[in-house]
Formats: sequence, C-alpha cells, structure tokens
Amino acid sequence: MAAEAAVLPSFPLPPPFYKLYATSVDNNVPLPPDPPPPPQGEFQLFGIPYDPEEAAVPRLQSRKLFEQGSDGSVDIKSELGRLNKEVIFVYSELLRVLVENPSGYVPTLNILNQVLDNMQHLLNMIRPEQARASLEYALKLQIQEKEEAIANLKSQAEAVDKAVVATAKQMLEQSSRGSELN
Repeated sequence: MAAEAAVLPSFPLPPPFYKLYATSVDNNVPLPPDPPPPPQGEFQLFGIPYDPEEAAVPRLQSRKLFEQGSDGSVDIKSELGRLNKEVIFVYSELLRVLVENPSGYVPTLNILNQVLDNMQHLLNMIRPEQARASLEYALKLQIQEKEEAIANLKSQAEAVDKAVVATAKQMLEQSSRGSELN
C-alpha cells in the first residue's frame, strides 16, 4: 500500500498563467515584448523636464553664499550652521523692515530667499551621502537581526541535542533495568 501511495510535490504547482511567461518558443506561445529602449535626451518626469545627462544636484540659481575649498569641497555642516544663523538674522531684519517701512520689504526678502536657496543647495549636495548612510544603517540592522536569529537557532539546537541525549540515556537505563529483571 505504501508503494502505491502517490508522491506529493513539496511545493504547489504554479498558477496557470505562468505559461504566458514562457522562455522558449517550443510551446508556440508568443514571448512578451521587449521593454522599450530608455529615452534619449530630455523628457518629462512628473510634469517637469528632466535631462539624464545633467548633474544630480541642480546648479545654484542665486548667488553662492557658502565657501568652497580649492579642491571644490564644502564643509556642509559648518556652512549650514552659518547659513541658519544668517536666516534667523535676515528674518528678524525682515520683521523690523515690515514694522518700520512695509513697502520696503522686497530687498530683504530677496536676501532671505538667497540664503534659503543656498541652504537647499547644500542639503541637495549631501543627499547621496544621506541615502548611503541610511542604507548602511538598514543593512547593519538586518545583519544584527540575522545574527540574533542564528544565535537563537543554535541555542535551540543545543537544547534539542541535550534533550535527545538525555532521552537516549533514559531509554538505555530503562532497557538495562528491564533486561536485568528478565
């Protein structure tokens, strides 16, 4: 009877639509079309013109207010701190101008916009580093979780091994006691 039992697969059969994604032409099923080629030149991305050849960080449209080293490097942290203090100062100056001369706010507002544009540009410059650091942190967490899971499995395997050895000893003792009684 056991020899006649049907062999069941370990995994369920794939859904019937898997035939739509055949990799060979032997079964006369047409293969899905190739993906379109990537667009060349400028194209619309979320309604905004995008050119893949441009730098990832757009050029600064206003006057540069941060200092750049001779090699082109920027101490972003200190420059953001300096620009943040400048924003607070210019904002308080804007409030003073609005109280004293409400019609003369435009130059101060333009300065505030320049400072904020520079801060946004500096933040855009560190986005790749931020993304890299976030990814590194997420991967470290995954490694830590996997190491904890492995340690847990090892401790459970050791507990099972101890239980098997203890059970084997008990069985041997009981069988030796039983053979002594007979």
